[in-house]
Amino acid sequence: MSLSPVLRVAPALALVALIYPACAEGLPRRSSPRPAQPQGRQQAQDNKQSQEDKQSLSEVDTEDLFGFTEGSDVGDPGELEASIDSMGRFGRRGGRYDVFSPTLELEYTPAERFSLSLDATFDRYWIRNVPDLENRNTGGLSQLSTQWRYQFIKRDPSPVGVTLSVEPQFGFFDRDTGERARRTGLEAVLSLDTALVPERLFGAVNLTYEAERVRPRTFIGLDRDLEEVDPSDPAAVAITRTPAERESTLGISAAVAYQAVPNLFVGAEARYLRQYQGLDFKAFEGHALFIGPTLYVKVSDQLSLSAAWNVQVAGKANDGSGYLDLENFDHHQAKLKLIAQF
Repeated sequence: MSLSPVLRVAPALALVALIYPACAEGLPRRSSPRPAQPQGRQQAQDNKQSQEDKQSLSEVDTEDLFGFTEGSDVGDPGELEASIDSMGRFGRRGGRYDVFSPTLELEYTPAERFSLSLDATFDRYWIRNVPDLENRNTGGLSQLSTQWRYQFIKRDPSPVGVTLSVEPQFGFFDRDTGERARRTGLEAVLSLDTALVPERLFGAVNLTYEAERVRPRTFIGLDRDLEEVDPSDPAAVAITRTPAERESTLGISAAVAYQAVPNLFVGAEARYLRQYQGLDFKAFEGHALFIGPTLYVKVSDQLSLSAAWNVQVAGKANDGSGYLDLENFDHHQAKLKLIAQF
């Protein structure tokens, strides 16, 4: 009688003993501390990568972001920057017209919101069979200039950044003809930009004014009626320096740049230019509309690359015909700038 309860329980215990090992394999087990370490390291690496991506998205310097259009950003105080800004200009009224102009620039930011730079530009001209222009294959140091930039309104915390740039110039060539000349000029640019989509899409607008005085290093002859003649003409009764020419250009441009992947921006810009005779817009000479793509790549924290290509798609000279102004402006303009920060 005393063994009957044991005999009743024994089959159940035996069944549990057979089933438990198989069930136990499918039950969730508490992870040991050792496997948890790689998971923690992976989570830390993911968080670090996410922070780096966010940092690369937020640290955007817009000064060279938009191609020919300038952004409003100015470097941090004490920042030194060196760059090679190469520009190509191609196409006039028939024939061959190619100009290659690399500029060596050294820029320094001595104070908050203010930067200054020293520039040296070299030109190389290939001109052949272009109407009203002499054939040339020449080049050399063409311009020395300095640029001062002051940021009136800083983008962040303000939604819009505003910067004024002023660049006095002293040159040794006529930029259009490639003729040796004494040239003085001034270029002023008002730059406005904003983040249309934070950390992704940026836009900029420029208002520009350029003025120059060019006096060729040549001579002209004057006859008895004070009419201009060739200096070697026997009718010439006097020889004098070629008079200086004065021109001014007004312009407006707009550009957008989109950060497709971290540190790589693709965009487009449009530029409209009007040229006048005289520094005070005495007589209208012509106008042109340029459009084209832009590219900006931040290779590293110290190195970046900016590129742009503009094509004249509309325009007209005051005394010309056709749908382009190839008398006062180029057909194509290209730009490639390499920037190094220290």
